[in-house]
Amino acid sequence: MSVLPLLSKVYERLIYNQLSDHANTFLNNILCGFRKAHSTQHALFKLISSWQSVLDNGGFAGTVLMDLSKAYDCISHELLIAKFECYGLSKNSLTLLLDYLTDRKQRTKIGSSFSPWHNIDTGVPQGSILGPLLFNIFLNDFFFSITESEVCNFADNNTLYCADQNLDQVLTKLSYDLKNVIQWFKMNSLKANPDKFQFMVLGKKKPESISINIDGNLKESSSEVVLLGVTIDCELKFRKHVDELCKRATFKLHALRRIRKFITVEKARLIANAFIDSQFNYVSVIWMFAGKTAISKICKIHHRTLKIVYNDYNKTYEQLLEISKTTSIHQRHLKCLAIEVFKSISHSNPEFMWSFFNEKQLSYNLRNGSKLVLPRAKSSRFGINSLCFRGSMLWNNLPLTVKNSENINEFKQKLRNFGNIHCSCIVCH
Repeated sequence: MSVLPLLSKVYERLIYNQLSDHANTFLNNILCGFRKAHSTQHALFKLISSWQSVLDNGGFAGTVLMDLSKAYDCISHELLIAKFECYGLSKNSLTLLLDYLTDRKQRTKIGSSFSPWHNIDTGVPQGSILGPLLFNIFLNDFFFSITESEVCNFADNNTLYCADQNLDQVLTKLSYDLKNVIQWFKMNSLKANPDKFQFMVLGKKKPESISINIDGNLKESSSEVVLLGVTIDCELKFRKHVDELCKRATFKLHALRRIRKFITVEKARLIANAFIDSQFNYVSVIWMFAGKTAISKICKIHHRTLKIVYNDYNKTYEQLLEISKTTSIHQRHLKCLAIEVFKSISHSNPEFMWSFFNEKQLSYNLRNGSKLVLPRAKSSRFGINSLCFRGSMLWNNLPLTVKNSENINEFKQKLRNFGNIHCSCIVCH
């Protein structure tokens, strides 16, 4: 991370505002890092939905999580400027950007001691306003090298994946694109670490041992991978991920219990929301249907948290929820999913999300407003409990007064006032 002068960031913001408008005309739709209305949840939603769809039909999915070393520090300035020229920037703009990147120096401070100054010959300034946008533009043509598979992208985290009814086709397509991707990394001076790549195959009838050749390294399929902070297992149960969340929350819960007698209820609630409940907020839409056993663990931790906050160990979970004027964590997750559906229908999230939820085209008006088409589902785990199916059903159960919101802020406010959402998932029943 670079410590940059405040005045330089003012100029960077002026350049960013103009450059980002132009970049949005050619940046790939699936490039999710450092972009407005894009998040890790969207990247993972596309990935998991693709897998659930093929697994529900008895097919297979394969994925390779790629690892890069210091991606931001390895970007060639000359190559970046050449890409800018290809994307239509004028000579004056190219000169300005090259001047911004070159002749930079940095040193390290430890206590009162400084290291010697060193020239920065490659990379974009981390901690700058322009740096993330420059990285996105540099990475943009990476997606042209992939023809047989798909990519889950967020910043320098790129995951190659493929889904097909035939396992051999999955492996063949992944192998083909892996060669192209590694070649692209080499041509663009980025350092890939094939020995640190992760490989996983999903499917009910897959062999026990599956391997793939990654730049001369034979990589065996693992039963789980960690992608963007989420532990994904080959059966998409997310039980280990929930266990890890509960473990971290429990450690902090013990700390809150030790200091509870020294603080007020208001401060205890604030600490609980910030350090315990927040553990279950990150990309919750992806793993929220992990199963009744997994979600019950979260409910127990939430119950224990409310007991400590209100210093009341006799009331039930429902009674404490009423006292705190809050809802269960699963209900919060349902509302997050409803918000994502609203954004998809209103086209206020990434374009690739719009196709996951489709409104019914009817010649007559429905009493409770718009309805979404329920995707075909052959199995419970990958079909009925899929993100698209549950999201569509959740939307259909919302009242017209909520669905007819004019904007996302109004929709969120109505959801808060609505109370508990009706859901038919196994967790709610």
